Amino acid sequence: MIKKRPIHFITILSILMIISVPLLLSTHHASAATTTGVLVPLYTYPDSSWDTVTQAKTAHPSVPIVAIINPNNGPGSSKDANYVSGIQKLQSAGVVVIGYVYTGYGSRSTSSIDADINSYKNWYSPNGIFFDEMSNAAGDENYYSNLSQYAKSQGLTFTVGNPGTDTLSSYIGTVDNIVIYESGGLPSISSLGGWYTSYDKSNFSTLSYGVSTLSQSFLTSESSYVGYTYVTNDNLPNPWDSVPSYFGTLVAELDTGSASPPTATALQLPTGTTSATTSQTYMQDTTSSSGQYSYSGRPIQAEYVTSSSALVGKQIDTILI
Repeated sequence: MIKKRPIHFITILSILMIISVPLLLSTHHASAATTTGVLVPLYTYPDSSWDTVTQAKTAHPSVPIVAIINPNNGPGSSKDANYVSGIQKLQSAGVVVIGYVYTGYGSRSTSSIDADINSYKNWYSPNGIFFDEMSNAAGDENYYSNLSQYAKSQGLTFTVGNPGTDTLSSYIGTVDNIVIYESGGLPSISSLGGWYTSYDKSNFSTLSYGVSTLSQSFLTSESSYVGYTYVTNDNLPNPWDSVPSYFGTLVAELDTGSASPPTATALQLPTGTTSATTSQTYMQDTTSSSGQYSYSGRPIQAEYVTSSSALVGKQIDTILI
């Protein structure tokens, strides 16, 4: 329901809890505050698409970017000087480079995968390994844990596994990060909740293709749940053979350090309000020339701090009065 009156917004909060300032941030809130990065499958031969990634990282150094390279369904059969040069340029800009290997959902021999890891190390010196076709069935956890440990023992310290879909909590820690969504379109935010929220968001990534227009509101919401994301307008049969024209915008949208967020000032609660479950909290966006009340005029989950306590809750509605 919308009621009109000039310049004020009321942010209606439910399930409010009054807690002390030192206890303001829960583990989930602290995790959500960290910058979400980009995990880009850079399955192209070193070309202008690599330059696009380098330029985005240079423009937004605070946004983590991990580039997955894939010379030939793995490291290939011999060293390629163009890959050497391209990888060095990416790394010099601050991009983390990881090499693609496939695992056959746990069926490929560890000796073959170890050999691929060795080739990557000896030829290209990447920062880590991307284990594609990761199993999500119970019983294969040690297989991936051992592969990850071997890569790390060779100095390839960042490992990512890709089941491309939901997995089991028992796989947390087998690698540093797990891709829990690889599909056309964007994942629903609700699908990123559930048991995942019991773990730090740094454990999870999503890869979305066939998305014609980048959604800022989606990125804002998703960044509370995953450590890395990627969105492209490319599509099947190989959505990873280019980078989207909006790649720079994708990185910019994740750059929480590119501009100071609106300063929110907690105002006095309405007279007579005593119940923590029904209280309303008024927030003034002090950067707004009109003095509008809200936080950037969009639904959020937020922590509202007063001089001695904080009100923490989930916004359920924003209305104009």
